[in-house]
Amino acid sequence: MSWFVRTYQDDDRDRLLKLLSGSFVGWKGLKGEQLLEWYENNPWGHLICVVEWKKKIVGCYVLTLRCIRIGDEMKQCSLAGDLAVHRDFRRQGMFLAMGKFITTEAMKEGIEICLGFPNRLAHQGHLKYGWFDVAEIPMFQTYVNLKGFMMYRGTLPKLHSFYRALHRKKRVDNTIKIKQISSFNSEIDRLWTSTAKYYDILGVRDMKYLNWRFNKPNSKYQVLTVQQNGKIMGYAVLLVKHVGRKRIGYIVDLFVSPNPSIIHSLISHSVKFLKDQKVHVILCVLLAKKIFYKVLLENGFFPSRKIPFIARINKKETDIISGAHVHMRKCENWYVTLGDADL
Repeated sequence: MSWFVRTYQDDDRDRLLKLLSGSFVGWKGLKGEQLLEWYENNPWGHLICVVEWKKKIVGCYVLTLRCIRIGDEMKQCSLAGDLAVHRDFRRQGMFLAMGKFITTEAMKEGIEICLGFPNRLAHQGHLKYGWFDVAEIPMFQTYVNLKGFMMYRGTLPKLHSFYRALHRKKRVDNTIKIKQISSFNSEIDRLWTSTAKYYDILGVRDMKYLNWRFNKPNSKYQVLTVQQNGKIMGYAVLLVKHVGRKRIGYIVDLFVSPNPSIIHSLISHSVKFLKDQKVHVILCVLLAKKIFYKVLLENGFFPSRKIPFIARINKKETDIISGAHVHMRKCENWYVTLGDADL
């Protein structure tokens, strides 16, 4: 009897958790039940397909749903999420079969757009069933100390990056304040309404979504807001991860108007905050307007490598010739951070 792919049902839960509890499944170090519950609490919803073999669940694939803004249009999209395959069933084409199945299900649900941030191995697999490259998102990094440099000596910055790191520009604006918050409130909805207009295509960042997204199990996110004249003008979501002996600081998400002074304040304070957490290196993955890159360089960051960003349009080719679908194929139209991925 061969395996087959189908949609996830409620009575699959115990068998799916058994798969996810196996030592062969990464799921980023989380217990399967924790991560499954987190997906189920997504305010925009989720889709899961499973692979069945002799009444056992031997594979699963999750799509996280959210809303994106394309120009003046709001569209529901899906993000390619976590994948699990039993070790005895690897290299049998299961990834490709699940990918095709779940994107077909997304099409049936009226989800027009799928987004993904695959690793290099999964990248080519996605391209086999209708995905296309949007961009390679630049990763910027800065070394906090000599130890960090020695740990990451495979990626060498130019000398002027060290100079910038040691001589960061000091911009004093007494109207700008930085504050750490524990959760997002209704002020974030006002920020979204006033700031989204500066960007052509980006994921919706409202209070409901952000409080779910950055409450992921086993990930201790910390949030800084930048305020001016009593109003929140932007935020940064930060994360510290331990990888062996390395402590890596991430600027996971940024959302702020393209104002150089405000961006500088938010990034420079994020660097200081992460330095106080004793990280060795700080990473920021960002596809944005050039002003963001300029401010990152001023704060000692330098471009190191790039991350694939892909998309799939769940419509017939004859229906995607014009409008928003053509607009989204141009990388310069997007605003994307690691917060749009699953870090």
